[in-house]
Amino acid sequence: MEAIDDVVTRWKANHLSLNPPASAKDLARLEAELGCPLPEDVRTYFSLADGMADGEYEEETFVALWPIRKIVTENEGPDGAWRKSGKDALGEFRDLGFADFSIHASFICFRMRPSSGLAIHVEQADLELPSLESFFRRYLDDPGSLDLLDLRDL
Repeated sequence: MEAIDDVVTRWKANHLSLNPPASAKDLARLEAELGCPLPEDVRTYFSLADGMADGEYEEETFVALWPIRKIVTENEGPDGAWRKSGKDALGEFRDLGFADFSIHASFICFRMRPSSGLAIHVEQADLELPSLESFFRRYLDDPGSLDLLDLRDL
């Protein structure tokens, strides 16, 4: 999980406030909310840091990754603000937000598909990536490909 280690290392080097690792109970709660087993990369990420401290975002990209507590509570109920479901060219999907970009302007979601399992959907770019690891690799190497800001380029 090289990209996950790299992103957490970058955040720490930039003195971004991260939450402590998620507990086993929190990981089980996320798994139940998603309705599928957590892929190893998702489990690894939340075992290193349970998101960014409340209100924190990465200054270069304006992305805020949420702790499991927020993922679950912000998404409660059938009309949860960060929950979406539907059908597209790839079939049925159900989204559960886990991050936002530019103070809730757009969301990054876990996308569950009955036919293929868990993927990552970047709303801003209308892009679906096969794993959290692949999302973090692009996030580190080419945030512009995700339609995210990269203030290091300005």
